[in-house]
Amino acid sequence: MGNENSISNRAVRRVMEYEAEQNREPIDMQTNAKFKGFDILSFSKDKKEIRAIEVKGTAVVNWGIPQLFDTEITKDGKLVATHLYLVKFNPNTKEFEKLFIIPASSFLSEDFKEIRAYRIKSNFYTRSDKLKKFEVQTK
Repeated sequence: MGNENSISNRAVRRVMEYEAEQNREPIDMQTNAKFKGFDILSFSKDKKEIRAIEVKGTAVVNWGIPQLFDTEITKDGKLVATHLYLVKFNPNTKEFEKLFIIPASSFLSEDFKEIRAYRIKSNFYTRSDKLKKFEVQTK
């Protein structure tokens, strides 16, 4: 999976930790070729709620949601995953700052712009009060 200290890998590890802290059972699916379009499957203890989680991490100054790959978006412009978890790291220290949990149902097809990958456009940030309603408290 490349550099284990990359922002991407650190973001996945942080989400795995968070899900476990929430008494969920997360499974890293990144290397499982049968499951494309998300990074983690997370099960509630009673197995009644299953989340397919796409994780994006960022540590840039003028940050936003990093680009999505074509395997992460359906042909009709929807997120494959049930949730997108955005992990924000400090640009200077690279330490964890914030976690945002965005249900796939919060995105509209027009929130995605096709390039060589998919970018979440600024109208989602504006409509979502700059992600404030998705921020969760963590330890």
